[in-house]
Amino acid sequence: MNTTLEVVIFTGAANLGYSWVTILTLFASLCAFYPTTWEEYHTGTLYLGLVSGLVEGVLRLCAMYAITAFKGGSFWQKPMFKTLGLPCSDFLPPVLRDMPFARWYLVYGGIILAFNIAQSFVTTLPFYHGFRRKAQRRRIKHFKPRVSSMMNKNATL
Repeated sequence: MNTTLEVVIFTGAANLGYSWVTILTLFASLCAFYPTTWEEYHTGTLYLGLVSGLVEGVLRLCAMYAITAFKGGSFWQKPMFKTLGLPCSDFLPPVLRDMPFARWYLVYGGIILAFNIAQSFVTTLPFYHGFRRKAQRRRIKHFKPRVSSMMNKNATL
């Protein structure tokens, strides 16, 4: 619920409107939250690594809101290279040269999200395999006596 409300505020501040970008932003923010929860469930500790989608996401949003307060909401729809006065090389396609701040912001968020998911996966994988092996051993240990006791009952009939 908290994440959904934050996405609505973010898309309003960035003037993204009702579009696929809003849905993609909601999906990305939830994807930053759930791998961390999944990681905590399997490892037993909340591990916020070098780059954590949760911490960096909140810091990025604070910076974005501060910029919006000073520059206005239309700032996020301006082309980034032209606004910053950066030279544009010809090797960049026009789609990237004319990309507004909001889209660059989403690309940056996507890169952080991919890193966060990969980091959670690497951290959780050894715990998950260990948990699975223990569960399999427990099932086998408890399953054998039941099977043998069922065979003994059937043998007496």
